[in-house]
Order: sequence, then C-alpha cells, then structure tokens
Amino acid sequence: MRGYFISAGGILILIAYVMFWMDRYYPEVQVVLPDRSRLILIDRPWANLQKCFDEKKKLISAMQCPQCRMEGSCPKKISPSWKKSLEGEATDDYVVHAGSMRVLVLAGSLSKQVCIAMAEQLTRQKKPARCVSKG
Repeated sequence: MRGYFISAGGILILIAYVMFWMDRYYPEVQVVLPDRSRLILIDRPWANLQKCFDEKKKLISAMQCPQCRMEGSCPKKISPSWKKSLEGEATDDYVVHAGSMRVLVLAGSLSKQVCIAMAEQLTRQKKPARCVSKG
C-alpha cells in the first residue's frame, strides 16, 4: 500500500513538473480599428508553437475588417489579468468571453457598449458569448 502512495506521489510530481516547465504559447491578435480603438483577442495556450500560429491565423481570418490593422503573436507569457480572464474571472476591463477565446475591448468610453454589442453579435452567430467586467 505504501508503494502505491509513493508511486502516485511521484506521478503527481512529474505531472506538475511537466506542466510548470513545458512551454505554452498563447495565440494573441491585436486589432486596431480605424478610430484607433483596439481589440485584443487571446485564446487557450498551446504546447506546440506551430499549432499556436495556426490558431492565431484562424483568429485573424475570423475578423472581418479590411480597414483594420492586425498584428498577431504567440507569446509564452501573458499578463496576470489575462490569465484570470482565460480562467473565467472578471477583470477591471471589458472582456468578451466566447468559449475559450477572450476579447479585450479598449474603446475608451464606448468600451462597455462595444463589448455588449460584440457579445450579442457572436451569440446571434450561434457562438454563445457574454460581456464581463468587474466595473
């Protein structure tokens, strides 16, 4: 019986080690709209950099805004508030939660209205979404 607990403990330590040291890449896309408002899209992390790049390309192709400037990356680290948001927690900013994807809305005084409108539009497209903020 004691050997079982030692084995189980060793497995848990190994899993924690792999999760802590394994590289994880977050697909992130920044969209600058014509009025200089910004949207920042981020999704769950990937252990494989190429899969992260593929997911980033999907996020960019999903945005239909020819006059917008879009930049994408796959950083290994994200801000603590983004991590909270990906875990489903509210942050001080207006964020659209749509499945595993999050969209930070930086539109000044219109952020709340834009966030609500985006969530409603995604929901109408059969992609359940909601606007979340502490404020």
